[in-house]
Amino acid sequence: RTSRCAHADPNLGQVPAHTEYGARCRACYMPTREDWLQVGVDASGLEMRMLAHYMAPYDGGAFAEVVLKGRREDGTDIHSRWQKLTGLFYRDSQKTLTYAMLYGAGDKKLGYTVIADHYKAFEAGLTDIPVPALSTARDIGKQVRDRLLSGEEALGKLIADVKHAWKSGYIVGLDGRVIQCHSQHGALNDLLQSAGSIVMKWAHVLAYQGLTCHLGPHGSEYAFMLHVHDECQMETKPEVAELAGSIYAESIAEAGRRLGCNIELAGDVSV
Repeated sequence: RTSRCAHADPNLGQVPAHTEYGARCRACYMPTREDWLQVGVDASGLEMRMLAHYMAPYDGGAFAEVVLKGRREDGTDIHSRWQKLTGLFYRDSQKTLTYAMLYGAGDKKLGYTVIADHYKAFEAGLTDIPVPALSTARDIGKQVRDRLLSGEEALGKLIADVKHAWKSGYIVGLDGRVIQCHSQHGALNDLLQSAGSIVMKWAHVLAYQGLTCHLGPHGSEYAFMLHVHDECQMETKPEVAELAGSIYAESIAEAGRRLGCNIELAGDVSV
């Protein structure tokens, strides 16, 4: 529906990472050829960059500037900036609330995140204000949503326009394709998910072309292992690992340029 790959049978998009069995599950993925290295490339902050792309017509690229240049260390990154708007105690709580909102969460769910944040802060002695009752979650969620959208006007305008477009039964994807939307509250999520998926499909095609040009046929110096959501895993000969990674990372940036993204895209390489 959103053009996102299914990654099913098995569901490779849900392999644990930080849970009890995360390390053991991830250890199952390794090069199939002796002495070859595994090279991973992730699209850097893809969802936030896609959001910045769509917000650019409303704010002239101001949000994109924050996404690209903001730093957690000095509180200028987007999550820290939005934390100041919502008044949450913890940055991690803000990240949870941010993505929940973008994924279409309702006021009640947002309120639960705020209450959980307050409870954690209360237990840590950061506030002596009593923890709000769970029954107030919906009202709290609406208040925090309104504060965020009031402080980030471009986001509010984007959401309003996406909801209006949803009434036609579909929205237009990054490359002009039709994206069917099942619900109004999830329309923005459909838009962002489809955009990220389209970018990664373009990047994979461009990477294949670049790798073939520089390293020869697939399987000779490199081979693809996994392509899951916003990342690709390859196996390569040791002497070409860095080159293969840089080619794929550049392909992500090139995909953004070809698709007319209003923000520079990039990839993070790990060998």
